[in-house]
Amino acid sequence: MPAPAPAPSLGGAPPPGRIVATVALRNHRRAYGTQKDAAATAPSTLHAASPTPLRPRSQPHGAPPPGRRPSGSSVSRLERAQYPLEPRTIKQLLTSYGVDPDEAREITHLAGDENGGEWRSMVVTDFGPRWHQRLAWCEQAATCIRTYASWLLPAVARTPAYADRVSIGPRTVIRAPRGLPLRRAASLTALLDHQTLTRPVGDAAVMAEQMRHLLALIDHGAQVRVLPHGGPPIWEWGGTSELVIYGHRLFVEETYGAVYHTGEAEGSPFAEVLGEAEAAALPAEESRQLIAAAADRFRDEAARAGTGEAGA
Repeated sequence: MPAPAPAPSLGGAPPPGRIVATVALRNHRRAYGTQKDAAATAPSTLHAASPTPLRPRSQPHGAPPPGRRPSGSSVSRLERAQYPLEPRTIKQLLTSYGVDPDEAREITHLAGDENGGEWRSMVVTDFGPRWHQRLAWCEQAATCIRTYASWLLPAVARTPAYADRVSIGPRTVIRAPRGLPLRRAASLTALLDHQTLTRPVGDAAVMAEQMRHLLALIDHGAQVRVLPHGGPPIWEWGGTSELVIYGHRLFVEETYGAVYHTGEAEGSPFAEVLGEAEAAALPAEESRQLIAAAADRFRDEAARAGTGEAGA
């Protein structure tokens, strides 16, 4: 298997809200069935004047002037987070795509103050009812995913049956499918605490199917490695992941919502956590043997219980 590409530098990354908001913007445009050039001329209030945003003195190349309808090429660059956002423009584009006003407000707030400019902070929180979907879109947009799980298996590696049995917060949260398709397995490095292979989520049939899915991910190119039993916990607060999107490293803390980080100061602690977990993990083949043994154990347990396949 070829060596993974070097991780991009932490420096020079845009604010995380810009990345998350523009990923959501692109997905809504596609769902609406609009091409980039058509998005630039979609009926909306983009012609309305808007206050000057809090931007650097020099206008970034390709960025639409404040209050001006963006061109098709500007929409393309905007969706790649290539220049500071004018939150009002984001909201107007979302409105033109038929996005629910509450959701448009959630996405706009990730980017910045609707009546001002883009947030400068390199940390942004997303606890809105659709946070799960926005994180799923970021995972789908990522060219590389590195994730560490100490308690539950990471969402990108879960089967639907396993995922259905994991709480994601209040009932108002809208659940989105996040399992990585096998064709994208090679983009995944999953670092699993040993207890994630033994802690039951659902019945034994659910766990047997889940372990087989981990093996399938490995067979399709994923790096799935297990941290040995008895080692010190590397990270105890939910899951943490690194997503490479638009050539930038976006770090995610996930509990009953998502906290996103970018940049040297905010990203370094998470890069270190993931590096420590990777250094402590068992080799790939030994990890595969542990997962295969867990699959056999849960299969036998399911047979004794007569539960059969997951969901039966």
